[in-house]
Amino acid sequence: MKTTWKWTQTGLLMMILFLITPILTYAGSGTITPAPANPAGIRGLMNFTVNFRFVPTAADITNLQNELRVANDAICDATDGQIVFGNITITSGSVNEAQADIWILPDPGRSGVSFWTDGSGFGRDGAHINLFSNGVDGRTIAHELGHLAFGIGDEYDEQCRWGGPCGIGPAIDPANVDDRNNTIMANQNTMSELTVPGNHDPLRGDGSGCPTTETCTGMGLCSGDACTGFNGGTGRYEASQNTLINGGLSDWEVLVRNYPALGLTMPLLPVAAVPASCDGFLNIITQTEGSSLVVLTFDRSGSMSVQDVGDRTRLEFAQAAGRAFVDLQRNKNIKLGIVEFSSTASTVRSVESLTNANANAFKSDINSLTASGNTAIGDGLIESRVQLQIAQAVAAAGGETLTNPTVFLLSDGQNNRGADPDAVADNLISAGVTIHSIPVGNGADTELLSDLASESGGKMLPAYTDDQIPAIYAELAAHQQGYSLINSGVNFKEHIFFEFPSPAMLLTLPVEKNAEGLTIFMGLKNVQASNLDYQNISRSVDIIDPEGHKLQKDEYELIDDAYYRIYRIANPKSGNYQLFILNTQLVTPDLNVVSFVENPLPDFYIDAEPKVMSTPQPVKISGVASYAVTLFDPNLNFEGYVERPDRSQVP
Repeated sequence: MKTTWKWTQTGLLMMILFLITPILTYAGSGTITPAPANPAGIRGLMNFTVNFRFVPTAADITNLQNELRVANDAICDATDGQIVFGNITITSGSVNEAQADIWILPDPGRSGVSFWTDGSGFGRDGAHINLFSNGVDGRTIAHELGHLAFGIGDEYDEQCRWGGPCGIGPAIDPANVDDRNNTIMANQNTMSELTVPGNHDPLRGDGSGCPTTETCTGMGLCSGDACTGFNGGTGRYEASQNTLINGGLSDWEVLVRNYPALGLTMPLLPVAAVPASCDGFLNIITQTEGSSLVVLTFDRSGSMSVQDVGDRTRLEFAQAAGRAFVDLQRNKNIKLGIVEFSSTASTVRSVESLTNANANAFKSDINSLTASGNTAIGDGLIESRVQLQIAQAVAAAGGETLTNPTVFLLSDGQNNRGADPDAVADNLISAGVTIHSIPVGNGADTELLSDLASESGGKMLPAYTDDQIPAIYAELAAHQQGYSLINSGVNFKEHIFFEFPSPAMLLTLPVEKNAEGLTIFMGLKNVQASNLDYQNISRSVDIIDPEGHKLQKDEYELIDDAYYRIYRIANPKSGNYQLFILNTQLVTPDLNVVSFVENPLPDFYIDAEPKVMSTPQPVKISGVASYAVTLFDPNLNFEGYVERPDRSQVP
């Protein structure tokens, strides 16, 4: 079984979780993998991404690079040279925010992280270290990675934890600290090791219950399980956080438990000397500017002429999706190319910057596709890779940077010609190319397309019916830019029983402060030739802002296509927008609605662990809300359901 997850928001923050065979979506980048054989005795490589949540200066980037080297040395020292940093990618902006394991925020504050004790937060969407501008310090980074990546709790003394009435104690009392008995999880600035069973937290809670008097003046009394670490004999909280959350295990025991594949050797007592070689695998990659690079790869085999819904073909809906992607991405600092495949593969349009000036030319090239022949998925991927390589080489020669190389792969069949897609995909993945896959209909090779997406860090969004394809591309366009989805694929459907005009459809669109844009995409379903004659069947669309004002035509940008309609409101107000759709004709096809905001501050991430399953096993599904902004409605409500492989839902 494979897994996927999506979220939507309609008036309140709402989460939709799917467990569908065989789908997988994007996840965080953090991993600790076995190191290649080496004379230094290094067993594991930490690979992760750091994301600036603001536009960094050259000095900001240089400082971060230097502090990452310090953090690498600290992790290397703490693990006695057995774990070091590998590939560290530095990005900025919202495009890669979900993938990032460390966020650097522009404001000052106390760095922190939410983590899982099994270390599974490392690489989980939305689980990241919040590193504030005054805390870009190598040893702080190492300490926080001890939480996120290793699963180790704090080991320092904080009797009034987070300013409250309860506390934690030190794993090693100050009188016993020396160059071998210490831990970076206690004081990262002066300590360099991890605790072992022989020195870990000998003085803990004594079971005397909660204190009867305040231990933190003016904070009230601690109660419940939070008193577990209290020691009545000393009148203090003595158990460390790590002791409490990891069943009394030492730092090293937690690390060895969570990463058995590394074959780590736990010392009886840490080695005081700094390892001689810590930076042999360190590779810092900086991608803080540059255009995104995308190739849309279309299957135009003979089966794409099938009409599953209405009297439009699969290819016609795919072409509409391509046009919608162009309309949504024009002037968004993206370089775009078009590739097609049937019995062979070819380039329809070479990669170039997508602008208002050439958008119609891109759409014309997409419209030129015709359905015939077999299905050479592997050849299509090869042609896509060639276009990416050419674009990257041209950009490099001109001193330009291209980021996020991505292939959008749409297919409705099984590979039956040309190169093996799995073998080809290995080349793309090793080059850092992300593959988003869109299987169409029941005949698509969903197992292959799921593997391509999951192994490359992409999404697979299946089009169970052809008319879903444009809305899927709208969602992927939002994802490509790092925008925040409000809703995803909401299905509006009207039933008219001799009533004219029909009742209005209503959707609430919450928008937080500081949004640069609100986009509403409406894709037609069950399209008939008669519907196209009406150009979106002359629907009357009203958008009401949070102050009750009906937006006029000069207050939004409108893009109209026979298959879809796009509204974009620049600099929208904070609050709930209302979308009213009133039909003015008796013909009433359904609508797929996708809306999103251009706002890097509020977001919501869904992830699952494990991400890929071949046998039945428990799955942990997490939802993480992130908002560096005051919400206009602080009452968040989380709702979710699981969708089975047969598309039934629970609960």
